[in-house]
Amino acid sequence: MSAPALDVRAQDGAHVVRFFGDVDVATAPALQRAALEATAGARHVVLDLSDVAWLDSAGLRLLDDVARHHHARGATARVLAPADVPARYTLDLSAWRPDLVVGRMSEALAA
Repeated sequence: MSAPALDVRAQDGAHVVRFFGDVDVATAPALQRAALEATAGARHVVLDLSDVAWLDSAGLRLLDDVARHHHARGATARVLAPADVPARYTLDLSAWRPDLVVGRMSEALAA
């Protein structure tokens, strides 16, 4: 099991939240709080799963909650999950919000 972590940075007008390690039932609540706090005023948010080793249903819920929160206040959100990362398998298998999932940072920033 990987230690949970995230990093938030500004990039091309977006707040990019990069998750590291496992996003699961044990880590998702704290990661969600941290992501929402760090992106409170953002107009566009990218949730980057490129370095996520494991994503379970609690992680899917985190993504859904964060995306809904930002959409409700008029902001946009995208989930970056390249085709070759473990998190993409979970997203594809669950058919989680394909309208929000992109495979390249350039696509995520352009949304």
